[in-house]
Amino acid sequence: MTEREGIIGPIVIIGATGMMGGLIAKELKEKGVELRFLVRPESHSRIPSDLSGIMVYNLAEEAFAGAYAVVSCVQGGKDTIVDTQLEWLTIARSTGV
Repeated sequence: MTEREGIIGPIVIIGATGMMGGLIAKELKEKGVELRFLVRPESHSRIPSDLSGIMVYNLAEEAFAGAYAVVSCVQGGKDTIVDTQLEWLTIARSTGV
């Protein structure tokens, strides 16, 4: 059995420029999992160099299309933790994640 057996599409990481998101991304990349990042435009330059080459998206609809799973590693207040993540959940469901 391989590390990624059963994963049939890319995993989207939201918050990959942060500490926890970066660690999760590195572990999954080492296991050969196809990744996508959902990143704010102003944070693109904060993607670590060892995670270069991964598809980066600004829009959830584009990032989630055809994805296997979404991992959210964001932090913040209620507007982020509840409201924005609820929007992402709605988009994920509508795109078949």
